[in-house]
Amino acid sequence: GPSQLPQKDKDLLLGYLGIDPKIPYLPFNLHNAYAKHCAIVSASPTVMNLKRDEEWQALCDDRPWFPKLTDFIDIFIANSQYYGSWRKPLNSAMQYPDMHDWL
Repeated sequence: GPSQLPQKDKDLLLGYLGIDPKIPYLPFNLHNAYAKHCAIVSASPTVMNLKRDEEWQALCDDRPWFPKLTDFIDIFIANSQYYGSWRKPLNSAMQYPDMHDWL
């Protein structure tokens, strides 16, 4: 993605969220886009609540940092592309077990 975050911040955030740090850098194809989308969807509630997360605050004690959801999404893909092209069709695919399994 077009993220401007330093690599160490990306690694810290992805590690804290339990996301494989290789996922944002996977080459583009439908399966990888879906993997990135699932990572975004599953971690978004946690990202939006980092300010209240004492464990996250302790990790960032030397330099308080609370990334916005847009910063997080940018690690994977540009926000405009995510909301304009990916989100709706990939959310729809999640509703169909066969499609979900295939992806």
